[in-house]
Amino acid sequence: MPITHHTMEASAVAECLGVSRSVFLRRRDALEREYGFPPPLPLARPLRWQQAAVEKWLEGYADAGRKRTAATVRETVIENDRARLMAKYARPANENGVAA
Repeated sequence: MPITHHTMEASAVAECLGVSRSVFLRRRDALEREYGFPPPLPLARPLRWQQAAVEKWLEGYADAGRKRTAATVRETVIENDRARLMAKYARPANENGVAA
């Protein structure tokens, strides 16, 4: 069974960011370089982004606070993913602190 990914065009990404399409496209390289914004899918024309990657980046960017850099946004995305995985898959510890 093929894996499909939901994608977004530049206008949809721009809407999520609250800017116009032209502003987003003008600032895209800086967003990628300075804040770790996900790059567009290779060979996709018109430019398209994986929706899940954009959504994770938006969450990480918001949670990174005032010290936003590519590294801090990336770390925040990883921490958020780790917390979701732990909440979903970690077994609760017993009274001795050992996973049941």
